[in-house]
Amino acid sequence: MKKILFFTAIFLPFMASPVPAQTGPASKISSGSGFQSLEKRAFAGNAKGQTDLGTAYYNGHGVTQDYKQAILWYQKAASQGYPVAQFYLGNAYLHGIGLQQSDERAAFWYQKSANQGFAEAQYNLALAYYNGRGVAQNYDQAAFWYQRAANQGSAPAQFYLGDMYRNGAGLPEDDQQAIFWYQKAADQGFAEAQYHLGLAYRDGTAVKKNEQQAVFWYQKAANQGHPAAELNLGVSYLKGKGVTKDKEKAAFWLEKAADQGDSNAQDLLQMMNK
Repeated sequence: MKKILFFTAIFLPFMASPVPAQTGPASKISSGSGFQSLEKRAFAGNAKGQTDLGTAYYNGHGVTQDYKQAILWYQKAASQGYPVAQFYLGNAYLHGIGLQQSDERAAFWYQKSANQGFAEAQYNLALAYYNGRGVAQNYDQAAFWYQRAANQGSAPAQFYLGDMYRNGAGLPEDDQQAIFWYQKAADQGFAEAQYHLGLAYRDGTAVKKNEQQAVFWYQKAANQGHPAAELNLGVSYLKGKGVTKDKEKAAFWLEKAADQGDSNAQDLLQMMNK
């Protein structure tokens, strides 16, 4: 991969957390007739009902939490080709919840779900290919699946697709395409994209250099607790770049970054306090 020019990419772990997103009635199940109705649909072979029942067991909604029962029902629905269940089953394998951990089986089920157009699975599959986790590392395949998920509006996929354009990994190096996808993700509130868009405006990378716009996007990311954005916002206030110089606001944001372990922010605060 080509050398990164104006930032160091931070590749997040797989998007899916150990707790799958809840869908349909599973998030509202309470003990009694609601759960019984769901159970009836699941036993009748309804794939969505099976998935929702699995999620009820996973989260302990209307029933005692039981990961093994959750996996049982996810497997039944996944075997019927239901993409949400396939994605959840991939998550379970990835994190080793209710069954033995396996990156290969996680990637297998993400592939099944991704092939049916499920954006979250497409994103996780892209990460698998990028990192060589459960599959052979393949930047071309990573870019392919990021693109699929990004086209469906997945903000993390949009950011990482931009990242691959910026670095020429799996795609031709193209700063304009990178900024295009950063903007898409930033507009959805994805902090990493907001920060990198700020850097692009600071440096004039594929956009007209604009310190005010840089600060605007640093602020967006900093408001979400992004430490590098907090640092850059603090420096902007300290130097009066893109904003009116304000030592108090500079200290405020530098302290935020320092509290998260940013050594540059810590050093600047020490210099300011001398």
